Amino acid sequence: PNPNPEPSPNPNPNPKPDPSPNPSPDSDPNPGDSDSSSFWDSSEEERGLDQGDDADATAVGAVAEELGLGFGLDSAAQEDDDLEIEVEVSVRAWAQGKRLRHLLNTIRVLLPFADDTALGPDADARQLKKAFFKAVRRCHPDKMPPNAPLREQLTAQYVFNALVDARDAEGAR
Repeated sequence: PNPNPEPSPNPNPNPKPDPSPNPSPDSDPNPGDSDSSSFWDSSEEERGLDQGDDADATAVGAVAEELGLGFGLDSAAQEDDDLEIEVEVSVRAWAQGKRLRHLLNTIRVLLPFADDTALGPDADARQLKKAFFKAVRRCHPDKMPPNAPLREQLTAQYVFNALVDARDAEGAR
């Protein structure tokens, strides 16, 4: 019966206006919140990450060095790693499925300085053993000159391992 009812008290005396009258369900209710995914949803330019690959590589390298992880994006080290992979693949392809006699006859393909290990078709076990030890002496990693090119050192190392593996495999037969 009271024609003018008294308004109910406002629980928030200083209401802030809502910037978006109809917020979408995808909008971030806490734009400054660090747990928010809006930072990751933004573009690299908005995040300040559009400085290019060189800046990213430098940053990753700096963090790796700071943490003492022993790896970085040093181009010389990367080239060495690529060279080692290339040499390993070529030596494996050369040695795959071949017997020791064939490896000794074709070693000059990879190591020209070890070309005097070729065997004739009628070589006996003693000649095979002699040629093996001659080749192993030539390409042993500890016998390589320290000023030899890296490719030659790596090739000699992998050829040495392939020769030893082939000899071991034939000894097991």
